[in-house]
Amino acid sequence: MSLSFDPGALALDDIMRRTADMWADLLWDKDTQARLKRDGLAIDALNLGGACPYRFAPGDNGHVIVTLASTDQAVTLIDLWRVHFLRGILPRSQTTKP
Repeated sequence: MSLSFDPGALALDDIMRRTADMWADLLWDKDTQARLKRDGLAIDALNLGGACPYRFAPGDNGHVIVTLASTDQAVTLIDLWRVHFLRGILPRSQTTKP
């Protein structure tokens, strides 16, 4: 399972670093976990203490392709990417619709 997004001016290395930092922080950030649960994500089913499951590759037209290291909990992890990580990585103007 994969998806792609337009990273704007962000370099692939920056996206990878920010994602890894956010994944590590998510283990301890109980407020964010609670917010994500309220958003309907099954956070308790994920192994937040494990390695970051997201992998990145350059895509067409400057997009970045996001894939998962494992297919376990793929739907939840993709939803988590869309709801939490994408918002934290991209500037607000790129994640909100006019």
